[in-house]
Amino acid sequence: VAPIVITLAITNTSKFDIVASVTSATATSPVAIESPTEDVKITQNSTESLTFTLTLTSTANGVTPSSDNVNISLHLEKYVSPFYVADNKLFVNMGTDPDTGNPIRWYAIAKDNAGTFETLKSTQVTSVEAGTYVFISEYILENSTGGDTIFFNSSRTAENNYGANYGGSTIQTYINGTGAGSMDARYNFSSSEIWGTIELKDCGSETVTDSDAGSDVTIPATNDQTLWLLSYSEYNSWFGNDDSCGIGYLLNNASSAAYWWLRSAGKIYSIDDDMSDVWCVDRGGRMECNHASVYEEYGVRPAFQITIN
Repeated sequence: VAPIVITLAITNTSKFDIVASVTSATATSPVAIESPTEDVKITQNSTESLTFTLTLTSTANGVTPSSDNVNISLHLEKYVSPFYVADNKLFVNMGTDPDTGNPIRWYAIAKDNAGTFETLKSTQVTSVEAGTYVFISEYILENSTGGDTIFFNSSRTAENNYGANYGGSTIQTYINGTGAGSMDARYNFSSSEIWGTIELKDCGSETVTDSDAGSDVTIPATNDQTLWLLSYSEYNSWFGNDDSCGIGYLLNNASSAAYWWLRSAGKIYSIDDDMSDVWCVDRGGRMECNHASVYEEYGVRPAFQITIN
């Protein structure tokens, strides 16, 4: 039997979005009705035509299902978007600081434009608009024990370019993991409304060439990342024209700037047992590689990608 389609027009004149859900749907015997279970969101100050597909079946021979005498009850409730605009930036809260109980704030730094992510200028952000965005943590987040810094990689073997590979590194495992000792375990990101809608990121391979002596290092791709660190090229594209925007302040001391890690390896040098450098961002918001070895402890500002419908 073909399903019966019922369309309801609802005008939302409130200052909030509204979520509509079917709480009950009944039909006069001998017709049975199966109602939809998905919610429908009605945006503020608009008229939405809500389409619910109901399946009617006959419980007696010779009876043709009809939409006559069908009763539908709806539940409407206010929906507050987790995304909001403040200080000309698009923000979302995800996670909680276990020391203060305050939410962890993230803001959009880039937006997809015809397949290419472009810098999201702060002066352009006046409202929440649909699109695919890259968000970054507003402050430098702490390690699993509450310290401000973390090793890029605590191990150092020839198999992982002397510790410079992002994939499988100490820092990548901490950021992208969800088990004990992970960043999620500390800040409880996965309890957030948006966590399940974050799009997995394929962090592509990258070779960065600079003017310093040494051999270039190519880091392999690291796929399926929920949270990730910016690469050299991503930082250069989204922050490079304004150093002040890239300054990282500590979560537990918002007036104090600190170094924070990128994921791109620098060069292998013949000194110091061929140790490889990794790119980072200094206290002035400038990218730096010299002396940023994997044995340094810097802060982290993870990023994630998400689409706002």
